[in-house]
Amino acid sequence: MNKDELKHFLVELFQRMLKILLEKNHDYTSDSDNALANFDAARDFGVDTKRGLAVRLGDKFGRLKTYFKGGSLLVQGEGVEDTLLDIIGYAALLLAAIHRDKNKNKKVI
Repeated sequence: MNKDELKHFLVELFQRMLKILLEKNHDYTSDSDNALANFDAARDFGVDTKRGLAVRLGDKFGRLKTYFKGGSLLVQGEGVEDTLLDIIGYAALLLAAIHRDKNKNKKVI
């Protein structure tokens, strides 16, 4: 893969990820103005939003480890590519939660 091919791949990947994240966000939070409402629900169980997202990322990395150890995943329709897309998505959402909380703690003058 040359640099132009990589750039093209990454542009398509992130456009695809944006579409997936926005559609899933709608599905999980359509009854709320809070775009992270489904992840903030972790607080109901005493788990910080960011920590909850990190746990979900850990689950996905566990699945990836299983794939590399055994060469396959048993759940049909959710292959290694789906797992990697989920990792990218959860990482982006974790960054959004960090950004939100960082900005929430800034004083507005």
